[in-house]
Amino acid sequence: MTGPLTDMVHLARLLATNGIAGAPLVLIGSTAARPGRHAFAAPFYSLGKAMIPSLVEMLAVELGRKNRRCFAVILEVIAGAGMNERMQPRARQSHLSRIPQGVLPTPEEIAEQIVWLLSNRSGLLSGAVVTLSGGALP
Repeated sequence: MTGPLTDMVHLARLLATNGIAGAPLVLIGSTAARPGRHAFAAPFYSLGKAMIPSLVEMLAVELGRKNRRCFAVILEVIAGAGMNERMQPRARQSHLSRIPQGVLPTPEEIAEQIVWLLSNRSGLLSGAVVTLSGGALP
């Protein structure tokens, strides 16, 4: 858990030192860190993801002093991406049943949303946590 945290802090320092004005640091979280969704089998994963909203607020303050930004995107399960590439049909159906639209987003759809957020150059986005879950229930 300390490895990813250390990496995020190092990235923030690198951005503060070498980034251009208004440049953002985007941290990616997961709805799996929420109560009722956290993984007993992977508690450090859940804890690591759960710290992201607080870390974003802290880094936004620190980076704001250098005219840089930080925000987080919290994601639901993504179809066919990373650890979900080999999702069993039962697990897939379980996730689909929690999402009102009944569709898992694709990596391309997530990328489009992140690009849209990046196009917002406002400092008001700094410190924000944007949840892209499609209204998924725990």
